[in-house]
Amino acid sequence: MNPAGGSGAGLPRWVLMVAFDAETYLRLLGERLLADPDQDQHRHRSALRDVAAALVAAGTIGAEQAWRVIDDYATATRIRADRPGFVHFGPPPRRRNGGGLVPRQTMVIEQEIPVGAGQLLLRDLAVTADGGRLRYRQHLEAPSSGQRARLFSRPVGFSWRVKPPEIVDSEGNRLVVRSGSGGGDGDGYVDGELELRGTIAPEAAWLEIDGTRVGLDRRTARSEVRIDALEDRSPVERFLWRRLAVPEWSGLTTDLEPLIEALLAAGAVDEGSRVLSDLRDVEARMPRRPLHQRPLPGGSTRCLVEPWGSLLRRLGRDDGPDCTLVLDALTPSCDGVQFAANSITSGPAGFEVEFEVAPNVLGVGALDELPVAWWARDDRGNHYLGGPADRSISDNGAQGTMRYWPALDPRAKRLDLLMCVDSYQAIVSVSLESGEDSR
Repeated sequence: MNPAGGSGAGLPRWVLMVAFDAETYLRLLGERLLADPDQDQHRHRSALRDVAAALVAAGTIGAEQAWRVIDDYATATRIRADRPGFVHFGPPPRRRNGGGLVPRQTMVIEQEIPVGAGQLLLRDLAVTADGGRLRYRQHLEAPSSGQRARLFSRPVGFSWRVKPPEIVDSEGNRLVVRSGSGGGDGDGYVDGELELRGTIAPEAAWLEIDGTRVGLDRRTARSEVRIDALEDRSPVERFLWRRLAVPEWSGLTTDLEPLIEALLAAGAVDEGSRVLSDLRDVEARMPRRPLHQRPLPGGSTRCLVEPWGSLLRRLGRDDGPDCTLVLDALTPSCDGVQFAANSITSGPAGFEVEFEVAPNVLGVGALDELPVAWWARDDRGNHYLGGPADRSISDNGAQGTMRYWPALDPRAKRLDLLMCVDSYQAIVSVSLESGEDSR
């Protein structure tokens, strides 16, 4: 939905002829949106929100004043729809210091054990202060003829859902299985993990799982971490590119036109500028749902600015390598945010990174805070864009799976994972040459 409704946001011509007033602009847009029965009011996602954030980025209105307009029209929309109760959008909390991430020790297993009537590959164990996470891969029936393999299909099942396994380490510590999850890859496998609680000895040489002993290897991929400054851009330009890189809460690519029209009305950008031309060229080639991307017909990516040209050049490719790399990479604080990359799993359609971040930057932020973007780049000149697929949130941060597209170039020897915050980016540089085929 385009809440601005076309050129000039569909507002009266006289509004655009007088001195621009951002609050008046938002309130007139809100009046138009009141007539839209399908307006999206999910949590903090008022249809006014992105336009308001654009005007805040341009310095034409303060964040608190803009949020009062959003709250007014959230309530008015509820009343106009004759729904019971009132909806108030309290401003989302600003980023706060979530405390430092605790380093974890990852141990490689890569050993098959019997489970039920089949075999299960134990991949690795990530040890934390109060337990750990044990990752596995389960072989299922082969996909039917003609079925296309996909790395990120829906979960198929959890191997130990009926009776959790008994687990003890080489030092006699007994662990409790708290929960488990699994997700199919569409090619006859399920990747999953068990959440463990208890003490795991740092010097443990093996685990015994339902009577089967598996060795623990502390081998991890080579990686380096650093903090770099982001390219110097104006606040409005950085805002627009960032909003294109970060999907909406629903997973859809952000429609930039309502934002651009508001900024044009405010005089914050010029219609004939190269920035707007580049933005619109890229947006026209972006998939509507980036994490479920498909090739788009026609159109060359050669003229697109980087990193977008190389990102879209491989759109729809399914030649990614099958491999898993275990990491123990923890970045310093970057603009108040800390990032940990624990593993990389690549498949034909893309790759996933098991991550932790503190504080939680995955939800809706304040109007004057940029959403965090998750990029990656390799040594072949390719770029990749990520978004959270699975996540769990705590008071101090979040952890889960970051899914990247398109497929990883099979010729790549190095991969940089980039967490782009405000003025700086945290980088985890990983050697891919230490990866081994795990299928």
